Amino acid sequence: MVDSIHTRTFVRLSHLPNKGTNRVLWDMVSTELAATFLVLGVRRRQLLIGPGNTPMNLLSLWLNSGEERPIFDPMERALEIDGSSGNLHQAAAAHCQLALFFPPKF
Repeated sequence: MVDSIHTRTFVRLSHLPNKGTNRVLWDMVSTELAATFLVLGVRRRQLLIGPGNTPMNLLSLWLNSGEERPIFDPMERALEIDGSSGNLHQAAAAHCQLALFFPPKF
């Protein structure tokens, strides 16, 4: 379901007026699109790895090469959109979700 929302959002975004003519509308759509990308990445992670109690960094070791891309790509896209629009709180949320895959180094 999230993938279909993602597709519909892209289609609608392509029909918007020029960014220069309606900046407020573009900012609102960009914020929603970034949130959709973040939710998409989190949902894919949950479907692939599961929402269990095992730390993500251990579970991510079980992924085959390339299986992480469908998870990382939308999260990285969300981070890019939030960073460019100045939505730093949402960019921090995307960083947090991405950080769950990497073990801490002490």
